[in-house]
Amino acid sequence: MSRDKFIAVSLAIIFVFAFLLRIIPFLKYDSRLITNWADDWWYLGMARYFAERHQIPALEPTYGNGIEFDYPPGMMLYFGALTQLTGVELVYLARWVAVGMGAFTVICVYILSNRLTGDYRIGLLSAILTASSIRYLSRSAAFASELFGHLLIPGVLFFLYRGLKRKDDMSLVVSGILFAGLILSHHLSTAVMMVTLVFLASLLFIFKRKEGLVDAKKIFLVIAIGLVISGLFWVKLAKGGIMNVVVKEAYSREGTNSIKAFYKNLGIPQFFLGSIGLLYCLYKRDTEHLFIAAWGLPCFIGLWDRPLAKALFGNNLLRTNPDLLYIFSPSLNTRYYDFLGPALSIAGSTLFFRSMDRLKVITRRRNLILLLQGLLLALVILSTPLPINSDILYEGSGYGWLKWAMTSFIDIEEFDSTFWMRDNLGYDVNILSDYESNEMILGMTARTVANGGTLKASLPVGTIYTEHLTIYFTGDLNESMRLIRKYNITHIFLSQRMIDKAWFAIESNSRFSYDYGSDMHSADLEKFETSECFTKVYDSGTVWLYQVNFGCDYGK
Repeated sequence: MSRDKFIAVSLAIIFVFAFLLRIIPFLKYDSRLITNWADDWWYLGMARYFAERHQIPALEPTYGNGIEFDYPPGMMLYFGALTQLTGVELVYLARWVAVGMGAFTVICVYILSNRLTGDYRIGLLSAILTASSIRYLSRSAAFASELFGHLLIPGVLFFLYRGLKRKDDMSLVVSGILFAGLILSHHLSTAVMMVTLVFLASLLFIFKRKEGLVDAKKIFLVIAIGLVISGLFWVKLAKGGIMNVVVKEAYSREGTNSIKAFYKNLGIPQFFLGSIGLLYCLYKRDTEHLFIAAWGLPCFIGLWDRPLAKALFGNNLLRTNPDLLYIFSPSLNTRYYDFLGPALSIAGSTLFFRSMDRLKVITRRRNLILLLQGLLLALVILSTPLPINSDILYEGSGYGWLKWAMTSFIDIEEFDSTFWMRDNLGYDVNILSDYESNEMILGMTARTVANGGTLKASLPVGTIYTEHLTIYFTGDLNESMRLIRKYNITHIFLSQRMIDKAWFAIESNSRFSYDYGSDMHSADLEKFETSECFTKVYDSGTVWLYQVNFGCDYGK
């Protein structure tokens, strides 16, 4: 078999391998149910909004209280157009096409790795390790804008490298166009890519001086092209999409930076080989290796943002100025695992084969080294975090975490109710439910929902959740209607799954004992059945929808 045919067959096998790893956990559920990441349903709702109304919303359709929509729309526009062109229901595109795109990102890693190292072996091993890096595996299977980030980051770096090495201005332009696509698709990927490019420019200047300065100027040209093409949107993103949506909340979330956390999110071979590989890339100091280091090191450092921030600023300053964490983390610092997986996979693969090749020269025992290389390579591949050995190597924290991330908490009966809503409710409604069903209803109906996600840090999220929960719990009809009016709620959603385990992130409240994910059996739900303020408009036996009658007499 020729080398080209071997590479083609290997990539086909790796793609199938990556696709199966991403799709198998979903097969135990109805194919229309996507992951438990409520964000995925939100993205689906936005794609549906674009497809049905042919416009980007001016206001955020969650919360229902006039928050400006400021999220990069690229991925949602793409899938909105795709459902219009193909006629395929969006929820199926969100499952099968998204998983296929996630698997294809592994091929993109091969192309970049092969270009940087000139070694197809390194490219193939990089693709295998990326395919099975746990956190990357999970997030590149989800229906989220990170899909476009994982596709475009290798593309930006590939054409940038080609532009620098060949002195090809057109490649630089293509790199800038892809960077613009990144800006318009996902804010976290944009932040990671921006830091990577600036860090790369700095490393080239430090290690290569005059030649590096010329390359650094070209890198900033790529950044400029991306910013110009994306136009005014990146300004809006900087003002709202990053600073208001994710930065302030970053301080409220604790990142995991123990050794076990690296196993859990990356995998043993990715972490150990990749970490040493990043140091090796810095040691080599040529352009190709600096590309790898510039991608991996900022993400690696970002995982330790809280200790760094505390050391530099102290606890008191951080409490009063949480935006300072933006210096270290464009979002929750655990998200860096999403982008670190491919970088460590390339760095580790480079270290592995370069070390084996060096041993061949030193020992001059080619056959023995080839045997050792084969054994070590088999060990590396077999020790990747696959379902077959996760319980042995990771005590349930590896693939167990992945299974959790690829689980749907939504009941199929709840899902089925959304078709009635789409057929019978106008666009002027505002539906209240718990967090999980809220995002699912938005995803399937593109209607406004009152109980929004937790990333709108400019709002008192805990207060909102507490008052939403009070609407269900309180036996005081006057209080319930007052809060319903406050949040402009037109419909109340209730399901058996919510009664057994509703999901609210409430404030500490002595009025009633309620933990995130607790049951609602002690709530006063009879009022929805007995009061003239509510009319039941949907009843499946396990799912109910009540319309609010604002003209009722409730002792105003």
